[in-house]
Amino acid sequence: MINYLRQGDNPLFPKIFWNRPISHISGNNLTMIGGHSGSFDQLQLYYSAVTTAGIYDYKIILPDSLIKIIGQDHESYRFVAANKSGSLAKAALGEILEIVQDTIAVSIGDNLSDNSETIILIESLLNHLEKKSLILWGKTIDRLIKYYPEIIKSQSKCLLILDSRQLSRYAYALKIFTNNKNELENKIETGLELINKIGTNLMVLDSELIAIVDKKISVTFIKNIPNHAIASGIATAFWLQNPHFEFESLTSAAYALAKTCQDTSPNSNTDYLKQIKKFLISF
Repeated sequence: MINYLRQGDNPLFPKIFWNRPISHISGNNLTMIGGHSGSFDQLQLYYSAVTTAGIYDYKIILPDSLIKIIGQDHESYRFVAANKSGSLAKAALGEILEIVQDTIAVSIGDNLSDNSETIILIESLLNHLEKKSLILWGKTIDRLIKYYPEIIKSQSKCLLILDSRQLSRYAYALKIFTNNKNELENKIETGLELINKIGTNLMVLDSELIAIVDKKISVTFIKNIPNHAIASGIATAFWLQNPHFEFESLTSAAYALAKTCQDTSPNSNTDYLKQIKKFLISF
């Protein structure tokens, strides 16, 4: 039997909520990378969630193919070279590394194409970002699994945010096989084996939210699973705001997500963000 902390009606770590940043100058520096000419919506939801949870100092790196769609007025946008298909070009590596030079953390998630140039670019970036706090989520997890599952071994500090399907596929790619008949415990066992092999923090988004840091595990059951970009953004913010309390921060992010939709399911992603903002302010 696997031992884990189960989070219920009360937060396991209330101090994480009490010590959250309350001003626009106290958030941690974050650079987000994503987007292509055909899609930007999940990245928008992610950074909306990040700011809702208190990260105000951020930049967003986008391919310049998006300029004609979203304009250049947003002060946080940084446009870099795009290839002919409108995705981030391999040639953008130098520009991106210059932009992230002074940043604390880098996030790579959804709205990246499967163009071969972009795949090569992401691999090159991961090889250059060992000293940054790295957050990987969304379709980037699928690319890790398919092309370079062990590349983050050298990362000094990394958070993977993934669903149970991605967890299973990642384990298979690394030849990790578990056979616990209890479904929840099998997910936990798989997660423990995964972080033991590649060294990372882990947040699993499913009918329960599982946080694993080293050998510490928490489980928070959730009534209505939110959009994964939003959940990833909330987890990212809490994790960055509490760099010395990684397990406690991910567990607290899970509590915030679960409590926001405990009684009723939000009608839309916008509604969910409004509700979680209200919850965090009222805590």
